[in-house]
Amino acid sequence: MRGKTKEELAGVTNKDLILIITSSNCFCIVIDNISNRFISYTIVDSIDKIIYKELNFDKVKAFILSEKYTTLPTALFDESKIKDYLNFSTTIQEDSIICNDIVPSEKLVVIWEIDKELKAKVTALFSGVTFQNIMSPFLKIENAGENAIQTLFFKDKLLVLVVKENQLQLVNWFEIKSLEDALYYHLLLLQSTELLESQIDLTIGGEYPLMDKLIERLEEYFSNIKRFDSNIKPIIKEDKTVLELLKIVS
Repeated sequence: MRGKTKEELAGVTNKDLILIITSSNCFCIVIDNISNRFISYTIVDSIDKIIYKELNFDKVKAFILSEKYTTLPTALFDESKIKDYLNFSTTIQEDSIICNDIVPSEKLVVIWEIDKELKAKVTALFSGVTFQNIMSPFLKIENAGENAIQTLFFKDKLLVLVVKENQLQLVNWFEIKSLEDALYYHLLLLQSTELLESQIDLTIGGEYPLMDKLIERLEEYFSNIKRFDSNIKPIIKEDKTVLELLKIVS
């Protein structure tokens, strides 16, 4: 845990809670909703271990890394066919909860499934919580560059985005089990662009225990590497992760 303790937070007003939930971790960020600065931050491996669940928040937002999703141009989107769109790319149950997030800047809709038990658990903890796919704010990252790869780690999960000639080419996520996995997927993304590495801007960030070693390896293949928070200098090095996550979801 970094920042204020649960006991200290009880007396803090004007605070929001941001949850980023994957199948193996939950990233919990408490922010001051006036300054938009984080005041407490924890990572737990289960929703049941969230330490902030007895506190009062003005807003609670949950961003989900869903295993079942697809994207569609807004011009082709018909909400009445939402399950058909997802069924086309993956298999869903008849009683699945299907959501959609519109990303106006990219003229895209993210169509995704949220686990019923997960939604029920989070809603029971925070009754006013809103849900969104983590890909939706990730797609809204501005000034990526004409040719760019952007990658964001959530410990053992890697969210990726590829832009070529100012057009979105790919958004996806991968399971990361080793440093070699992390390196492999970055090189695979580079290969997919069919461009020289000198033409690509790579932006990387998030929570990954081997980040320094990975960047050292990536420097053998990429000339232009930066972190999401390159213009922000955290007082404490360990705060870099939360600043990068906030850059995406705020």
